[in-house]
Formats: sequence, structure tokens, C-alpha cells
Amino acid sequence: MSSQTKILVLHRRIFIYTLLALFALISIAVILYFSISKTPNEEFHTAASFYDADEIANVPTDTSATYLPGVYQSCVQLGDSQFEISLCVDKDHINSITLLPVDETISTMYPLLDSTVEELTSKIIETQSLENISYSTEYRYTCLTILSAIQHALNKAEY
Repeated sequence: MSSQTKILVLHRRIFIYTLLALFALISIAVILYFSISKTPNEEFHTAASFYDADEIANVPTDTSATYLPGVYQSCVQLGDSQFEISLCVDKDHINSITLLPVDETISTMYPLLDSTVEELTSKIIETQSLENISYSTEYRYTCLTILSAIQHALNKAEY
């Protein structure tokens, strides 16, 4: 019985190339997994604070009411950052519109944001409507972005 022992000799260079190739394949697989599993960003992401089911059951169904009382929020994506508009309504009125705490990068990149929200808020609460709101052409795009966020939150509040 003569058995011959076989010796496998691996050169260090081939071993390192094999390890690098395996690492590259695993990295590509992980990147593809995470890039495919993400959903595309929408222009607006909204979250509204609603009453729980027991409270809604106790709310009288008033057909003359315009809004469901509550606080509604609309998020606006600006580049890599986002800000939120909070809208507080009762059954017939818009009570307040506030810009939720803004990151310093947004305040730096969009310096007119705070003053524009304050100006639009006073006009909207005075007229109780988003129609025929006048604004300066200098900051037209800022106003349009804020008005569309407010409209989105207001749509959530309507019956």
C-alpha cells in the first residue's frame, strides 16, 4: 500500500488576489442590497398627529366643519436637509402655522426661510385661505415651497 501524499503549494500572491476578489464581490453585493432596498425620496413626506380611535369615535360628525381639529405637519426636503411646517387648526379656522426647529445648515443656506414663514403665516391667518396670497418676486421660490407645504398639511386636515 503505497499512498502518496499530495502537497498543495499556494503562492502568497495568488492567495492575496483571491482574498481581494472575495472582498470586492461581498462589497458589491452589500452595496446593491442597500441601494435596491431604499425607496425613492418624495417631494413631501408628511406626518400628521391624529387622535386615537376612541377619541375619533367621540367626535361629533359636524357637516358644517371644514377641518378636523388637530396639528398637522408637512416635511419639505431641501437638498440633503429637511424642514417641517406645523399647522394647527380647529373645526373652522387655521390657528397657527409654525416652522419647526430648523437645522443651522438650512438657516444658513436659506436665510429668508424664517421671515418668509412669518410673513405668510400672518397673511394666511388673516384671510383664512391660501388663495390670493401676495409675496415679493425676490423670494418667489421660497414662498412657493412654503405655500405648497402648508397646502399639503391643510389637505390632511380637511374632512
